[in-house]
Amino acid sequence: MQRIIIADVSCLILLDKINKLDLLKILFHTITITPEVASEFKNSLPVWIEFRNVGDKTLQLFIEKFVDKGEASAIALAKELRNSLLIIDRFKRKNICAKKPNSNNRHSRYNYRSKTCGHYSSNANTNANQRDKL
Repeated sequence: MQRIIIADVSCLILLDKINKLDLLKILFHTITITPEVASEFKNSLPVWIEFRNVGDKTLQLFIEKFVDKGEASAIALAKELRNSLLIIDRFKRKNICAKKPNSNNRHSRYNYRSKTCGHYSSNANTNANQRDKL
């Protein structure tokens, strides 16, 4: 199964500034972004970038407490899609991972942090070990 590559706007902006946006196509062939990321980019996008909406808007709204709409939508989309890889600014990701959501929220700390912090392994034991390192 081919991985779904999801990009945040910071990646697109930085590569566009140095005229190397095509590196994403060379590396991944297709990139998926949300409409929120596209609106933050503000430039025209190449045809090999696909758009996909977030299904779980509740999760997206929750994540928006910590980051802007584009990043929240990219994180929420990566969380809900199996076999996805999220390209996001490491500094921002580190700050998101440091946040501890309210335990009363239906998005528990583990569920919120798991994919956001880079736990993409399908092995449950590996995920538990990685989670314990946080």
